[in-house]
Amino acid sequence: MAKFPLSASTRVIFLMAIVTQYAPAARAESVMIKRKFEPGSKQYVESAVEVKQKISGTPMGDMNIDVRRVYGLWETVESVEGDVAEVRLTFDRAAQWMDFPMWNNPYFDSDDPHDPDAAELLRRIYSELIDKSINLKIKDAEIVEFGGLDEIREYISRKIGTNFIWQQMSAEFTNEQGKQNWEEALFQLYPEKEIKVGETWDSSATAVHPKIGTTRTDFTYKLDRFTDKGGRRIAVITYDAKVDTVHGNEQPDPNAAELSGTTEGEALYDVQAGVVVSDHYTNATQIKMPIPGTGSADQPPQFMNVEVRLNADLKRQTPEARAADKAEARSKAEARAKAEQAEEDEEKVDDEDEDEDDD
Repeated sequence: MAKFPLSASTRVIFLMAIVTQYAPAARAESVMIKRKFEPGSKQYVESAVEVKQKISGTPMGDMNIDVRRVYGLWETVESVEGDVAEVRLTFDRAAQWMDFPMWNNPYFDSDDPHDPDAAELLRRIYSELIDKSINLKIKDAEIVEFGGLDEIREYISRKIGTNFIWQQMSAEFTNEQGKQNWEEALFQLYPEKEIKVGETWDSSATAVHPKIGTTRTDFTYKLDRFTDKGGRRIAVITYDAKVDTVHGNEQPDPNAAELSGTTEGEALYDVQAGVVVSDHYTNATQIKMPIPGTGSADQPPQFMNVEVRLNADLKRQTPEARAADKAEARSKAEARAKAEQAEEDEEKVDDEDEDEDDD
């Protein structure tokens, strides 16, 4: 065994041995972060977003609106030809919970479609989404073709008729809006190149919002570290982003909507599978919007201000894990139904006892 202190020559040999021993580990501290597609593979992808809005300056006064929405879709890789993948996304879960001043906290979850307390207006929308599909062609982490949402919007509009919630939601269900949303949610992160620990990369996205206009989001990503999860090699990616309204070369219109916000997040990239398996981020946004029906050629519109706080989670599951979640939801629904039936039976017995006492 070597003794300390070591001579100069011995220290050099000793240090060279250490460097040689750990050189492979040092080289491993980088990874190709690229979206991989395996033909025929099928995974469940669920996105849950919780939004808290504080609205001020409206004719009805200030109000708070909280919404939680969940979309779960089966992601099936139909084919891979060269660097182009064809992917089908099929809705398997759709849910929403609302805390709304003028409505008594409506909710609906397609995993529990027969909940008697669920809101019928939401049930009519979200139950129609199940088993409907979106089709994508993806090349180099960009959606080059997107279809299906226009048809879904038209189908639901015909099916449910007048529904004020759907009137607000339907603007999201266009191929143009869907391409923007799904590309940012599922593919924006991938640099499609080798990245070392500590290295950063940038990305940007523009989006058109019906009531706000065009916005630009600038992302900065960082490969923070590697870790293990369930025996899988995981690259931990942290990121932040800034979003602002885009004015181009023109002067900002003082009567137009304005939006600005910041985002912070962390994503886990499965090195072997070549896919982000979870993604969590928070967002704080300020929106200034003209109030519809106010303003004229001679008079500027009145504005309302919206403060938005958002928490979002995206996760991937195997078919087995998704089946277990659905079984748990069914079990809870059955337990609720039994409890409700027991309560009805007890009330019936009480009523019969009262009738006998009256006799």
